[in-house]
Amino acid sequence: MNADAHPQTAPRGPGTGRYTLAVTSLWRDLPDLIGKSVLDASAGHGNSTQALLDLGMQVTATGYRQERPSRMPAAAEFIGGVDLNARWPFPDGSFDGIHMQEVIEHLENPAHAVRECARVLKPDGVLVLSTPNMLNAASRVRFLLSGFYQGRKRPVSYAIPPSEGDNLYIPSLHLLHYLMAQSGMAIEKLGMAEVEVRTILAGIAFFPFLFLGTALATTGIRRHDLLSPRDVSKASPESLDELHVAQLQVQRRLRRLMCSKEALFSRGLLLRARKTGRPPLEAGAQ
Repeated sequence: MNADAHPQTAPRGPGTGRYTLAVTSLWRDLPDLIGKSVLDASAGHGNSTQALLDLGMQVTATGYRQERPSRMPAAAEFIGGVDLNARWPFPDGSFDGIHMQEVIEHLENPAHAVRECARVLKPDGVLVLSTPNMLNAASRVRFLLSGFYQGRKRPVSYAIPPSEGDNLYIPSLHLLHYLMAQSGMAIEKLGMAEVEVRTILAGIAFFPFLFLGTALATTGIRRHDLLSPRDVSKASPESLDELHVAQLQVQRRLRRLMCSKEALFSRGLLLRARKTGRPPLEAGAQ
């Protein structure tokens, strides 16, 4: 795959203009955006960059290629040659916000990307992220029938190396919830984009089963799964009881997110998270 076609340089999302508006709507209900510094990570041709500038924010956009895209807004600072699979070229606490629109599913290590977001965000900084929603109702039915899901409906070409594959590493909502909590961030809002008729029909037809399956999966946890085998053998019964209560609070929060209309019906997974700096069990329960 040539550099022009590298997934980190692609336009961002289906129906790019409308999709960008849906993703950036997660910024619009936040106060005092004017003058805030935001990183548009792997900004593609600059559509999302312009949308952020329109909100009055000071935008730094990155690109995988060294050259500045021809349509990148002049008002934005552009830094080329940035591979988001590596350490990001910014000091700790550099930005008030980060915008990652249809990017993380192209990165070989989503956990690394989330950690880097937390690192370069200021305390109380905001991350707005979108990725294909592999857990919407239609995608779950597709997976049941075919083994594939939203964003990756067919096998990838085996002639394409893993570093250049498109939508190879789509993270689920529950994985992002976990990774963000581990990095001291908490998901505070989900967004909605491009609801399809087939997803509505699948949601209506299968909602009782989807809700029941999610509820069963998130209702309990075995105490010996609370810690690694090495650590659980050293833990006191009292500490395991405390961990158990805290874990169940996290799972209740996750269940509400996974059974929300945004998770079940939106074609894309759109979320806003905040850097709280709290321990994982506290961040995950928020």
